[in-house]
Amino acid sequence: MARNPYVITVKDRSAGENYISRKLHEETLFDNDEYYPSARRSFSKARADAEKLNRWCENHLNSEQWIQLKNAIRAARKRKNDQTGTNQPPATITISRDAWTVLSDLSKHHGLTLSEFIIKKHEKAWLKLWD
Repeated sequence: MARNPYVITVKDRSAGENYISRKLHEETLFDNDEYYPSARRSFSKARADAEKLNRWCENHLNSEQWIQLKNAIRAARKRKNDQTGTNQPPATITISRDAWTVLSDLSKHHGLTLSEFIIKKHEKAWLKLWD
C-alpha cells in the first residue's frame, strides 16, 4: 500500500495502536471484508512495537488512511498534553453562597483570583500535612 513519510514514534505507538485497533474492530478500515482476518492477525503481532507497527501501516494503509492515523495520533497527543502540567483542566467544586461571598470578597480585596487566594492563604498549612 502507501509509504508515508510520517513515522509512528515509540511515544505515540499506544495512540496509533488504539486507533488502528478501534478501526479494525469497527471494520471501517478496509473496503474488502475478506482482507480483515489477515490484517487483524498481522496487526496483533505488530501492535506492541513501534517499528513493527510502522511496517504494518506501510503494508496495509493507503495515503488517506495514513493522514487519518496521523491526525488521530496528534489529537491523542494534544488530549494528553491538555491533561498535564499547567494545562490541567480546572476542578469544579460546590460551596455555599456564603462561603463563595467571603472568598470572593477577600480575593478581590487582595487583587487575587479565588484560586490564587486559597493557595496563598492555605498552602503552608497544606504542606505541613506531609511533614
